[in-house]
Amino acid sequence: MVAGPLSVGIVLFALAVHCSLRRSVAVPVAFAALVALLGVPPRAAAGTGVLLGAACALIWASGRRARRRAVVGAEREYREAAHQLPAWAAAAERRRLAAELHDVAAHRLTGIAVAAAAGSTRAGVSWKV
Repeated sequence: MVAGPLSVGIVLFALAVHCSLRRSVAVPVAFAALVALLGVPPRAAAGTGVLLGAACALIWASGRRARRRAVVGAEREYREAAHQLPAWAAAAERRRLAAELHDVAAHRLTGIAVAAAAGSTRAGVSWKV
């Protein structure tokens, strides 16, 4: 008997946290229409509707509060880290340039070593290490 309302509460909370207002309101409205179509007596349907509406509003409001808290936390983290972005970008560019310089220097030195070895073998000198 508890599983039905509990699952509806979990779905409402998840909708409030992860979905837009339109989508998170459409599900409880569709659920209320389904209850009305099942042929429940009007007095019982009204009482159930009031209780269900209050429970849905409470669950939805707590879900929206959790979503807002997450958004505010993300904005705060962004503002705290935004001043570090130029330094991070400069360090990344320095690392990229250092890697490029290393590759170019290694290529040139390898070319010099190969040319020296080729020149020394023509002169009859062997390279033994």
